[in-house]
Amino acid sequence: MLISKLIINADDFGLTREVSHAIIDAHVNGVVTSTTLMGNCEKNVLVDAQEASRKYPDLGIGVHLVLTKGQPILKTHKTIVDGLGKFKYKADQFDESVDVNEVYEEFKAQIERIAQVIEITHFDSHHHVHLDPLFQSVSKRLCKEFKIPMRWNKAKKFQYVYCSHGFYDETATLQGLQEILRKHHGLVDVMVHPGYEDDPFLDEISAYTSTRYEEYKVLTSQALKDFLVEHNIELVNYRFVKKTP
Repeated sequence: MLISKLIINADDFGLTREVSHAIIDAHVNGVVTSTTLMGNCEKNVLVDAQEASRKYPDLGIGVHLVLTKGQPILKTHKTIVDGLGKFKYKADQFDESVDVNEVYEEFKAQIERIAQVIEITHFDSHHHVHLDPLFQSVSKRLCKEFKIPMRWNKAKKFQYVYCSHGFYDETATLQGLQEILRKHHGLVDVMVHPGYEDDPFLDEISAYTSTRYEEYKVLTSQALKDFLVEHNIELVNYRFVKKTP
């Protein structure tokens, strides 16, 4: 059974200027319906996101919570930063020494920061840290407090949208995406990472580089658009979830 409604969410808005441009391009000329803005992005990226929100009202924009890259918004943390004040953990390396309340306060600060400039539709996270078992209670708390949906990895329920991670690396192909759409039903968020072929800054900050352009080509292809029409798959963003009790 095919899914009936599809969110295609492009992670990493603000990671580099070229990544942000590719996401907008894949929305205007492709099937991307949603994106998430790096929660600790530079101030100029907030301006870019605000402009994108104004210019492209059909693009849902949420918060990409960050706990593994760069510096936090708050400067009072003790357990999640190193001596230079930068996030010290990599994904899947968090342990019981982490003060979960620090994570809550940092995530909350990132959401509030983005909410000051745009109407946020939802949240997810860089390297899926909000799904770490240590922090799932924090994620659920924030979902309830801000009354916004979030990406989830388990059974779907109101405000928790199941996300497929299958469109990535070697499976970031038209056939790979079609297989994902055939395998699920109802509403699904497909996580994507479009980018351009030449991005001089990306190699310095991300291990996922050249495949982003392969994703971009699939997401803007006429073949994918035709497939969605043929199978009556409606493209939506997280505003649909907010409106659906």
